[in-house]
Amino acid sequence: MQAAHFDVGLIDFGLPEQRGDIVAQALKAADPNFVAILMTGWHLEKTDPRLDIFDFYIKKPFIGSQDIRNILSKAISLRDQHQAELDA
Repeated sequence: MQAAHFDVGLIDFGLPEQRGDIVAQALKAADPNFVAILMTGWHLEKTDPRLDIFDFYIKKPFIGSQDIRNILSKAISLRDQHQAELDA
């Protein structure tokens, strides 16, 4: 994976070349404060260990944009909290 900086990522589970949890794991390895949001239409049990790397989860299909806005707001707040802990 190329070096880049992302604060928050919306990651689909079923990507063409790599599963989303593997992508999220690589991004978190590069930046432990990275906030990963899973978005998928796949049915995953809450106990599925592949979910552990994700901070938030959005189920597809999306009914409206408000749910996405709420999750993104929470994700940005979590990233800000991580940064504040580093700055303290």
